[in-house]
Amino acid sequence: RPVNVAGIEDAVDVVAGDRFSCAALATGGVKCWGADNRGQLGDGEGESAGIVDVAGIEDAVAVTAGAFGRSAHACALLGSGGVKCWGTNLEGQLGSGALSSTEFVPVDVVDLTDAVEISAGAQHTCALTRSGEVQCWGSNRNGRLGDGGEEDSLTPVTVAGLTEAIDVAVG
Repeated sequence: RPVNVAGIEDAVDVVAGDRFSCAALATGGVKCWGADNRGQLGDGEGESAGIVDVAGIEDAVAVTAGAFGRSAHACALLGSGGVKCWGTNLEGQLGSGALSSTEFVPVDVVDLTDAVEISAGAQHTCALTRSGEVQCWGSNRNGRLGDGGEEDSLTPVTVAGLTEAIDVAVG
């Protein structure tokens, strides 16, 4: 049976990852809870055991989470149109421009300032922009970034042929 999550009363968006969950709050903050073996709670600790505040996020309007095996990450869409991500970054799924095993606090997605929606997959992340384009970053295995190639990208690349998208979802 459903239960209330203690301490989460003003959520505007909630997402479940693999053994962790996060909520974007009406106040602009983000709280996460559950497993933190890959930095997916974003509080800078890496071993949290309760509901924690994600570090440095004050204007979130939405949140997304992705997980696959040894990878787990989350991202927050900011009211400014920027995106911050944290957690596993072995495939570049955080969009920071660099590879790292884990980022325990949020990092900015490089050159993304006009996002209106975000969606995280197992090892990649995508954002819908105000102009109707879709930008994706991370693993491009099987062409999942949609740019016509199969090279991973540490920063957002434009999905080819989408100029008037109205929604984005990745698996």
